[in-house]
Amino acid sequence: MAGTIDLNEPRGAARDTQDRAAVDVVRSKWPAKVLYGPGQVDPMESLSPTGRNILAAAHEVLRRDGFAGLTVGAVARAAGEHKSTVIYQFGDKAGLITTLTDSLIANMRSQLLPFVDSIASDKPRAETLLRVHRRIARDSEYWRALFDLLPHITRDRRLHARFAALMDWYYEVVLRAIGLYDEDGDNGEMNLLASLILSVLEGLAMQRLLMGPRGFDLDARFRLWESVITPFIEDLAAERSSQRSMPEDEA
Repeated sequence: MAGTIDLNEPRGAARDTQDRAAVDVVRSKWPAKVLYGPGQVDPMESLSPTGRNILAAAHEVLRRDGFAGLTVGAVARAAGEHKSTVIYQFGDKAGLITTLTDSLIANMRSQLLPFVDSIASDKPRAETLLRVHRRIARDSEYWRALFDLLPHITRDRRLHARFAALMDWYYEVVLRAIGLYDEDGDNGEMNLLASLILSVLEGLAMQRLLMGPRGFDLDARFRLWESVITPFIEDLAAERSSQRSMPEDEA
């Protein structure tokens, strides 16, 4: 088990240090494809120091100027590098966007997986997952960046395929978090549930951005969502447990 994780939203360097430490603990316990998604390697660790500097600059340009301002030249200037260096590291703008998308998903992973690993067997798994989702929904900078990228991801076949694969990975993480992932079976129907859970997170995050934090009671909405989805998840878990305990000739 990972150590006790503070859900009170530490900020800045303190949160980064906490997340990295917690992720280090779970790395040895989770399959690589669960930790890192498609490709089964950490996309951030594969970057050189120069690549990481350029990626950080790209995040800043996206935050400041939106997608329209996210050009190779603008990123090069923000990073203090030549355009040729950016092209060498990422190929083209599409390659840069792919890595940006990976880094955003990695950010969510770094927040989610340590909490999933810290869920005790006697604790409500759905409740813990939704507490993490509530924290993620408050990360306005993350959602602005993602929503800036999404329209362009859907129009680019390479990016579309990459993001679709990342979504499949995220469904698996959600199902593992709530104890409904089947290592040996077909998770097709359960993926529908994971998709719904993720849709609520994304929808509430978008509404919060549109309405503003002060005019949007995120906690009240998550409490209502928890009251609806938790009994459903518990019933599914009980049904699955009952099926597994049945003799084979009765199953």
